[in-house]
Amino acid sequence: MKKLAAILLVPAIIAVSLLLVLEGSLSILLNHPDTIPSLAPTLRHFYESRECYRIQSDLHCSVFNKDLGYVLRPGRCEFDNREFESSVSVNEEGIRGDNESLEKPDIIVIGDSFAMGWGVQQYAAFPAQLEISSGAKVLNAGLPDYGTPRQLKMLKRLDHSSLNWLIVEYSSNALKENLAFAQSPESTAVPTEDDYRRGVMNNRTSSAYYIGKYTFELLPALLNEQDVATEPVSTEVEAEALAAALSPVVNLIPARTNIVLIDVTPPAKRKKNLLKHFRQVLASERFSALEKRIIEVDIGDQLVESMYFPLDQHLTPLGHRLIADELCKIVGCEP
Repeated sequence: MKKLAAILLVPAIIAVSLLLVLEGSLSILLNHPDTIPSLAPTLRHFYESRECYRIQSDLHCSVFNKDLGYVLRPGRCEFDNREFESSVSVNEEGIRGDNESLEKPDIIVIGDSFAMGWGVQQYAAFPAQLEISSGAKVLNAGLPDYGTPRQLKMLKRLDHSSLNWLIVEYSSNALKENLAFAQSPESTAVPTEDDYRRGVMNNRTSSAYYIGKYTFELLPALLNEQDVATEPVSTEVEAEALAAALSPVVNLIPARTNIVLIDVTPPAKRKKNLLKHFRQVLASERFSALEKRIIEVDIGDQLVESMYFPLDQHLTPLGHRLIADELCKIVGCEP
């Protein structure tokens, strides 16, 4: 019996060793997704669906809100993933920043996770960098997973009394919510408490690691060259949805307030002529009020891959710095 156990132990040790080597190798590949460019989409899809921990689905960092689906939990929390570690300080309105920034801001930034500063420290996010450079009070109202309709709902809650500039950060992540609004403005559903709780549980489960996860889940996807492409939406349709979702903004803010739109979608998902088509859509009478007040800032040629985390695809501090510098040219910054 002891001889049999000894004989069986050898292949077991070999199998475990091979598993650990495979796990380590695949983990290294995840750390460097551009090593083999053809595999990068699959690696990013695996990270996004099976590893990434989302701040909006963390009970320490977020809380359900019946009007918006969720807001960030006031206070401070740690938000980390494979490529970054960050601390997030949240004011009483449930957005990133201090309570002082809620009072009579000169500039408000609305948007999603890119505006919030996903993966970077508080001071490195472009709204904070813009405040430092301009000397104006800037309120960062960006929240992950918010499409344009919910961004405007958050904007409605904020103090507009001294608002001179509204910065609208756009990424393709807003497309689904924008399309739903464009098709039926009155029936766009905000996530329910059940949706929020389900998201918390799903993210906790999907992001958890177990020994062999990369070997049994990631490796087959890589070997089979898993197709992660989604059904494309035309540039014209995306521009139309953005215009429809954003147009109510003119009735939410003072007439003196200038509106600036900037597209920060990562290169792999960015539609090159989106802002051009957006301007063409605004030429119709339906959007004339918005057309007169909005400025589009097109820096797609400058926002290159190196300004995004290779795997996570959110902006690095360098990308945030570039955006702040470009916005300075519009709003005016101190020398």
